[in-house]
Amino acid sequence: MSVTELQDTISRLSPPQKRAVARYIKRLTEQDSAERAAKVGALLRKTDTGPRMTLAQIKAQRIRPART
Repeated sequence: MSVTELQDTISRLSPPQKRAVARYIKRLTEQDSAERAAKVGALLRKTDTGPRMTLAQIKAQRIRPART
């Protein structure tokens, strides 16, 4: 399907459908951006360098329900 065909199809959609298409295109654009890739990369590096916990530490910190 060509860009012109897509434009023609979109022009015949209802306003709510056009908004849905606009949201979809915006999401695709943001997913492909270099800025988003940099943010995701920074988050992954931060996660990888963060503190580590053993299973015993996790179990010790787990909240237990109060007995009634």
